[in-house]
Amino acid sequence: MINQWKALSFRSLLFAILFSNWLYPQHKDRTIEDITLSCVYEAFTKGGVDLKKELESYEAFLVQNNFLKNKSGKEYIAFLQEMNRINYIPATRPNALFIRLLEADFKTNYDKDCVLKKVITEGNFSSLSDFKNTKLHRLEQAVKKVMYRNEADFKTISKVHLDILDESDYEKPYFKTMFLLSIALGSNEEGHEVFEKLPPLPDN
Repeated sequence: MINQWKALSFRSLLFAILFSNWLYPQHKDRTIEDITLSCVYEAFTKGGVDLKKELESYEAFLVQNNFLKNKSGKEYIAFLQEMNRINYIPATRPNALFIRLLEADFKTNYDKDCVLKKVITEGNFSSLSDFKNTKLHRLEQAVKKVMYRNEADFKTISKVHLDILDESDYEKPYFKTMFLLSIALGSNEEGHEVFEKLPPLPDN
């Protein structure tokens, strides 16, 4: 009976990961955000990039160049609101950073089973019943719907994030890291003054 329960639990866990990539472990010390973030860090480390250090420097760059007033979650929300208004990323990034991130070859180095392995070995969870109510899952599902409808412009994506996440979420390492990574990969590499003079081209 116990072995059957374990097999059923494992299948349920695998099903949840395959279809959502996110879980909601019921424990105090380590959240699914921490586990997922560690997997992202590991993939970039394999590619020779210290992602945490790179993005800390990039966040400082954003503040120094007035794309963010400070590093608070409130400023990240304001950034998203501006992105929604102009339908573009209201920031630039050093081209060298962009190249380093690309050369890290995240897609190849990321272990798709990393989260599953860490949850099994490190995550002291007791139930999967609440994972669909987590912001991670809700955000992922909302983005998938946008992508499916081929509506993934900056305005729509920023609205999805604004609808689901709040200031406190951008104080958390996982959401802040993924946000900075997205900006670094998706923003214009030109200088601020040039960026202001060159709005995105209209659709044909």
